[in-house]
Amino acid sequence: MKVNNLKYKTGLVFIVAMMLPIQSTNADPSSMISRQVSRTVSQEVNRNISERVVKEVQKVEAVKEDKVIYAKAKIKQAQKLLKKLGFKPGVADGIMGRNTRKAIAEFQKSKGIVSNGRLTEKLLERLS
Repeated sequence: MKVNNLKYKTGLVFIVAMMLPIQSTNADPSSMISRQVSRTVSQEVNRNISERVVKEVQKVEAVKEDKVIYAKAKIKQAQKLLKKLGFKPGVADGIMGRNTRKAIAEFQKSKGIVSNGRLTEKLLERLS
């Protein structure tokens, strides 16, 4: 008797499990469309956000690559190059003073670079 009861319960569970997907597919077509539209919009929003994040990371990496120079020898080299090119960095002493920053900014303006008065690796290459 217990075996028959177990078969009966197992059969009922199987039938109920089979009917659940059928009930959800018989759902209102407008709600199905609404869910699909919602899913599509979510995917598009996620794609847009991902693209923006990638672009921002690329910008940050580009900025990181151009490091500001603080080494006295390189500053002195830049001062000499600026002086040769006709800019007035003051005495070539390797100290990043007001005159050196001003000369760098003037050089940057003359080359169409964003003028910030900072000596970077790329700027030093352009001076050479």
